This record gives sequence, C-alpha cells and structure tokens, in this order.
Amino acid sequence: MSAREPRYAIHTISAPSTACFPVSAVLPDLEYPSVLTYHFSPPRFNQQVLIDTTPLPDHIPKVPEIGASSAPLLSASYFIGARCKPYNDDYMHCKDQSNGKGEMDCLREGRKVTRCAGSVLEDINKSCLDEFRKHWECLDNNNQQLWQCRRWERPLNKCVFDNLKLEKTIPGAPENETPVHLRKKQIFAHSIASQ
Repeated sequence: MSAREPRYAIHTISAPSTACFPVSAVLPDLEYPSVLTYHFSPPRFNQQVLIDTTPLPDHIPKVPEIGASSAPLLSASYFIGARCKPYNDDYMHCKDQSNGKGEMDCLREGRKVTRCAGSVLEDINKSCLDEFRKHWECLDNNNQQLWQCRRWERPLNKCVFDNLKLEKTIPGAPENETPVHLRKKQIFAHSIASQ
C-alpha cells in the first residue's frame, strides 16, 4: 500500500424502493405500500464524525448554534444558569415526561435553552469582553480547573453583576458557609494574594 492510497473506502448503499420480502404473503389482510416513503439525505462523513444532513421539521423553530468551545461555556455557565433556569427546567421536565424518548418532542424547549444561552454570551461579550476573555483563556490553559482561575473570575463576576445583574451561585452549596469562589484564602490557588 503506498502512502497516497486511502486506508478506508466509503461505499454508498442505496435503500431499496420496495420491500425485500413478500409481506402480503405473510399477512394477506393488510395493505402495504409498494414504495417505502422515507425522507432520506445521505450522511456526510468527516473522519470519525457522522453529520446527519436531514433538515428538521418545519414546526421546530430555527436557532443558530452557539458555536463556542467548552472554555467560554464553562466561564459563562453560572450566568447562563442564572438567566436561563426557567427554560432549563422546562426542557428537563419535558425530557422527564417523555421517558427517554423526547428527542423530537423536546426540540422546541431545547431551542429556547440554546437561544437563551446565546443571549447571555452576547451580553457578556458586549459588557465584559476583556474580563470574560481573560477568564476563559485561563480555563483553556489550565485544564478547565476553576480553582486555578479565581484571580480572573472575581473581576468577571463583578462586571457581570454590575452590568447584567447576574450573580454566580453554586447550586447545592451550604448556606451557612462562604461559597468557594468568594473565599479569601484558597486551598489550591495560585497567588490569590496578588490579586
């Protein structure tokens, strides 16, 4: 095998237009269509990723994807949670009610969550871009460990609270203790005193 030959070949398989076995011979009382009516778009392969190009149904609202990597999403996650909690709760309630089969049933609620998260990121980028960028770049460079980026997290939290009135709260944190991100002395912090 030369260096230019592909290691894998992709073969396209076309779906048959009629049933492969005589269904009417098995159950003669029922009528079956002679042609399968599937809306099928051929998938695109991008190395290991399968992208389904079949469009969503028309009753599902169109929403652009957020397009952010994991570090900016982690940096803004508490603010997204603060503003989008009702939408998140609706989505999770829909998923619970559908018993694990709510992929299509809950798309409308999922789109509301996406739209809300996108609006939070837009507002943070407009109001606190420098603080936001410093924090998520720190997360990106430090294996997304929040404790290593407290130095840049505090100015971001202050800016978001002052401009957007969104406050970072950690769900399930004990009420009688100071939250970990507000403590003066951090156990695993890199020179918090120099802040």
